Amino acid sequence: MPERRILVIDDEPGVREILNIHLRGAGYRVTSAETATEGLRLVASTDFDLAICDFTLPDIPGAELIDAVRKARPGLPMMIISGFIDDDTEEAFRRRGVLECLKKPFSKETLLTAIEGLFSAGTE
Repeated sequence: MPERRILVIDDEPGVREILNIHLRGAGYRVTSAETATEGLRLVASTDFDLAICDFTLPDIPGAELIDAVRKARPGLPMMIISGFIDDDTEEAFRRRGVLECLKKPFSKETLLTAIEGLFSAGTE
């Protein structure tokens, strides 16, 4: 099976670094973007298996980013990571097509379990 490609969009360098370390260590090919604008450019030009996006980015509001990714790649599974997830927010994300939400900080095990759950559920 070919390596799965994951796009990480997060404006915090430390978060991007940790995600890169964990995901590459698990055998994923990772591309990172520090802005929503850069992430959308990558979504439009590259066939990813999953997009992991911070919901609070400085250049594009999170809801608009979700909608833009859905428009550019309707079948691309999305995971939102944020320090501001409650039940209402998670439900709003899911209504927009987000498949998984993780509240920062999260453990490596929680992250990898969530990703494997998405891929094993046939959402690739």
